[in-house]
Amino acid sequence: MNETQKKPMNTSLTANVQEANKEFIKSDCIIKSHDLIEQGFKVYLLAQGTNAPYKGSNGHLDATSDVKVLLLFTDMFLKYGANSNIGISLKDTNLVVLDIDRHTPHKNGLRSLKQAGINANFDSEMFETTPRQGIRVFYRVPDG
Repeated sequence: MNETQKKPMNTSLTANVQEANKEFIKSDCIIKSHDLIEQGFKVYLLAQGTNAPYKGSNGHLDATSDVKVLLLFTDMFLKYGANSNIGISLKDTNLVVLDIDRHTPHKNGLRSLKQAGINANFDSEMFETTPRQGIRVFYRVPDG
């Protein structure tokens, strides 16, 4: 290319990048949902801070293992906030989840298990805590 054929740099490139950054969503939820999909799970979005699906969605019926389909829900992230919760469809996964609530001192699932003679030990189990200090313990059911 000779000097007369050179074109000036597109000065709007910076503006385009800045505009794209406005649409970029940084969220642990997005990263976690992609991780779960890579592990073979189907996921769906839940309203921020709840276990309820977004209004207008179909909850577990919207579960997908396709990242491209999940990206279609980006408008929900933009509308409701980037820290949506994630639901995992347990259908066909061989997973069972024990949800132990601890809503009040009188409604304490851990205490109920102990009273039933079950000494809960989750040291070797995959678990997560819930917003109200409950626990969800994930168990894989063996094939067969």
